[in-house]
Amino acid sequence: MSDDDLRIEKKWLQRARLDLEDFDRFYDKYFDRVSKFILIQTRDLDVAMDLTQETFLKAMADLEKFHWQGYTFGAWLYRIATNRIRDHKRRTEREQPLDPLFEADLRAIGKSALVDLIDLEDRRFLRECLGRLDDLEQEIFSLKHDARLKVREIAVVLDLPEGTIRSRLKRGREKIRRMFHARDEIERKRG
Repeated sequence: MSDDDLRIEKKWLQRARLDLEDFDRFYDKYFDRVSKFILIQTRDLDVAMDLTQETFLKAMADLEKFHWQGYTFGAWLYRIATNRIRDHKRRTEREQPLDPLFEADLRAIGKSALVDLIDLEDRRFLRECLGRLDDLEQEIFSLKHDARLKVREIAVVLDLPEGTIRSRLKRGREKIRRMFHARDEIERKRG
């Protein structure tokens, strides 16, 4: 995001603090991206829409708490969304099976650059591999590839040092590479 974009968002924030009707600018700019991120995390369209609504309501309610620290308002929204997702997962307290309509929902809203590059079988295996990563690595991967945030923004969202984000991304990529390699070796031996 350019300095001009940050200046524009600062003006929007000033206006929104005076009149919540002006919050619509943030809503219009970030709604699609945040809702897609939440949908990918929850794999349930109804839950995603509820959590997206909660995210924006929380942002509006806490507007005075937001302070510019060199990152976008969007990064703050992703932090709120990530917390809503965590709360939801704690409430459900179990791993939900993959919703068969998830693929259709994902196609309807668009796909991340990562998913565009992988065919259907590999996407399913990738989703399985991502599920084998620890919760933090899963969140980092989703923020990086689904929300398309930069390392610096992910660090803000998760309140972690950038070095931790980089190392977790690297470690997660290596784990996934090894899982793909092991699968390919098994298929080659069957061959």
